[in-house]
Amino acid sequence: MDGFIYIMSNPALGNRIKIGKSSRDPKSFREKELSDTAIPEPFKVEFSAFVEEYDEIEKQIHVYFDHYRPNKQREFFTCKISEAIAFIESISVVKFKENFHKSSKEIEIEKKKTSYSHGCDDYLVKPFEPSELLLRIKKLLNPRFNKNISSKKVYFGDFEFDLKLKALFKNKISISLTSTEILIVEYLTQNLNKEVSREEISNLLGDGINLRSVDVTITRLRKKLISDQENSFLRTIRGKGYMLISEYD
Repeated sequence: MDGFIYIMSNPALGNRIKIGKSSRDPKSFREKELSDTAIPEPFKVEFSAFVEEYDEIEKQIHVYFDHYRPNKQREFFTCKISEAIAFIESISVVKFKENFHKSSKEIEIEKKKTSYSHGCDDYLVKPFEPSELLLRIKKLLNPRFNKNISSKKVYFGDFEFDLKLKALFKNKISISLTSTEILIVEYLTQNLNKEVSREEISNLLGDGINLRSVDVTITRLRKKLISDQENSFLRTIRGKGYMLISEYD
């Protein structure tokens, strides 16, 4: 079932934030409902996302941040809002979201992720020098560069990843991926049959994604890369990282 995952803050609660779920838009409903409780200050929605399987997503979030939970009977946590948002986005199939707690850097990273997930080949942040724009255009027009983009499908076992569409298919059937999973699959297909470290993936995803978040996301992604023979094409290289293999032995 689809529903909302939200993060709320309250000045009266200090550094504690509430992470919960709702079948209705928390901005128009849950925020007011919680503000009518005995807590003297009103609640503020910092982030909300409409996701698939919101019950399961909430459980995973609460387990992941359990060590930040002062009272195991309540949905309040002492983790950073940016860390919670990053984890939610890494494990969810987000249909739409609202983020009211963003730094300019986080906004820029999100724009880049969205642009690349929709097939852009390059991204230039304003302000920029015209000379840099020309250099990037020349690079995109260079056949040596384009030969790895225009084809551009990577095959491994039953799977096909379209580098241009940023889409994964198994036996021609589309596989649903989060924006984070798309970035990881794209990077792994570009390094097919090569070891990729956890640190590389963490750096690829940007601020707020630590190594533990990488491991959780990879675990979820591995389940989506299972062959018809129940073998995963995404292998863990103990002590090093991961490898996407083209054929299963």
